[in-house]
Amino acid sequence: MSQSNASSEPLEKPGVFVQTAAIPDIILKLLGARGLRTKERIENYLNPSRTNIELHERMSTLSPVAERILEARSANENVLVYGDYDVDGIAASVVMLDALRTLGIPSNVYLPSRFGEGYGLSIGALERAKSQGYNLIVTVDCGTGSIEEVDAARNLGMDIVVTDHHQPSETLPNALIANPLLDKVWSDHASSVCVNGDPNAYYPCGASVALALAQKLFAVQGLDIAKLADKHLEIVALATVADVMKLVGINRSIVKHGFDQMIDTTNLGLRALFAAYNIDSGSLQTVERMQFTIIPALNACGRMLSARIAFKLLTARDEPDARRLAGEIRSLNSQRRDVQEKVFQEAAREAIGYGDAPA
Repeated sequence: MSQSNASSEPLEKPGVFVQTAAIPDIILKLLGARGLRTKERIENYLNPSRTNIELHERMSTLSPVAERILEARSANENVLVYGDYDVDGIAASVVMLDALRTLGIPSNVYLPSRFGEGYGLSIGALERAKSQGYNLIVTVDCGTGSIEEVDAARNLGMDIVVTDHHQPSETLPNALIANPLLDKVWSDHASSVCVNGDPNAYYPCGASVALALAQKLFAVQGLDIAKLADKHLEIVALATVADVMKLVGINRSIVKHGFDQMIDTTNLGLRALFAAYNIDSGSLQTVERMQFTIIPALNACGRMLSARIAFKLLTARDEPDARRLAGEIRSLNSQRRDVQEKVFQEAAREAIGYGDAPA
């Protein structure tokens, strides 16, 4: 068997060793088809570094957002984290609220209703936030397209900073925005590591952007940023999978190390949900298994009743409460499956009447 001596040398022959383990020919061919043909690229792909999850230096737009949040602390302003009702929005809300409260900032979370409000900022919710004494809104996993809502908040006398990952339009809200698709530092990095594809494939989920902002806040204050990943990387990894992000680059590192961290997770809610689905929390989980168990269960909360239930689970502080919430979520997920099956059967029966017509 041959072995490459230089990290930049193309791996043209099968059987090249990476970290002393031989790579089967078929794997080398698959990696090559993805543009991974050097030892360095293959090592980064198969063994993504945990240092990749230090996201705060990869986005230049985080600095003004962090500065505005720290101004809120100095002015003793009340801050509302405005999230979303899916796994990504819920996870981002958990990360952001924890960071704000750790920094001593009076803060809380608002998760919109899928039924009454839908995705993104709601003027009605902003009006309620104003009446409750909030001065600053920090969006997570939403806000890039909320032009009218941001203007409405400003007219109410509130300020807004946006953290998001969704595709921006030509017109942007009148707010400070941290979005990797609007960030030159991030896009330059994505372009530099992009292999056989679109650099936008390397952009992260909303929870990862929230983690990046939390890391920036901690770094500015001289706090240990590693503690954020130690505490939250599992749910950020679940959010990455739930939002079907490309598992390359930073996303691959987040999922790899986040799933490793699930083995001995300190998150009481995750442990309780694993137990509710008879999943061995002490074993390494696969992306596929999470896609068919834990992720749909968490999503079911926002689809059937309220995303707040999943948020409470992921922030539970005692085991009895976590077990109760996990049981409630499993029940909601069962209801969701029943409704889904009923809707499918109704659609299938109706489709019969269309004969050979195009779908």
